[in-house]
Amino acid sequence: MKYLKRGFTLILILLVLFSIIGCSIKSNHVDGISPKEMARSIFPKSETSGSIDKFVEIYQDIIIKKKETLNLREKSEDFLLYNKENPSTKGVLLIHGLGASPNEVLPLGEYLYEKGFTVIGVRLSGHGEGLDALEDSTWEDWYNDVEFGLEVLKYLTEETHVVGVSTGGSLALMLAENTEFHELVVVAPAVVMKDWKVNYMWLFKHFKKYSARTLTEEEKITYDEAVPTQSVHELKKLINAEKKTLDKITEPVLIIQATQDPRVKNESAEYVYEHISTKNESKRIKWIESDKHVILAGDTQEEVFSNILGFLS
Repeated sequence: MKYLKRGFTLILILLVLFSIIGCSIKSNHVDGISPKEMARSIFPKSETSGSIDKFVEIYQDIIIKKKETLNLREKSEDFLLYNKENPSTKGVLLIHGLGASPNEVLPLGEYLYEKGFTVIGVRLSGHGEGLDALEDSTWEDWYNDVEFGLEVLKYLTEETHVVGVSTGGSLALMLAENTEFHELVVVAPAVVMKDWKVNYMWLFKHFKKYSARTLTEEEKITYDEAVPTQSVHELKKLINAEKKTLDKITEPVLIIQATQDPRVKNESAEYVYEHISTKNESKRIKWIESDKHVILAGDTQEEVFSNILGFLS
């Protein structure tokens, strides 16, 4: 049988976790314990269906508690889309971009949920908490968040997939370099940037604290009106780290890139394609005719969503 034992133990451990997160809610780890180790210790693979339902309930409570404790911007919290009546064996982890929030990938999450997937949208540390918190977060913090999210998803489902957008794409690539899952989709992966200053942000950050951006009122729900230059420097460090070990990736990979992306060079998609070790028949680039960086919304949304679904199916 799939679900066997330790149901009561899981519930007790989750209650302890809830208490821990109440004391140390800013991150998905306890000092000295990695996110992966914590996830694996509290989410054993063999459980009763009732204890899984209880876990989902407690996990949702944790999301609410984090939102309240950190005073997150509206719609900035993590999300879990899970059908308790008919649980899916297929799961997708969604990772948003720099200066954004899970709300950036929520429409995609709802679309995939309607198509039969369990979906987790992970919030990267510092995001939705204000610019000071974002400035204090590191790319390692962000990676810990997605690593923890993937371990949770592996507990809930049998077949796991990862979709990352921009900086989230870079984190997804790093995740694929260090752990195993079924398939990977990266949308506008931040690997080769158009703004040359990104390469020298280690210097510019001492002279300019924030990089402002113009947003509509609707976009302000999802995105910060500025990004700390320190955070851009963290992105550059992430890019440097991920590029060193792209050849470790063997999972099937779909790379989606706008033809005229204003932030990421076309070379970014090509670089990923050429340097991963995935077999040629299991990797491809899908070019989207657009001059926008965020192609999960607007007139490109339907095309991007359908390509992601087709690949994951």
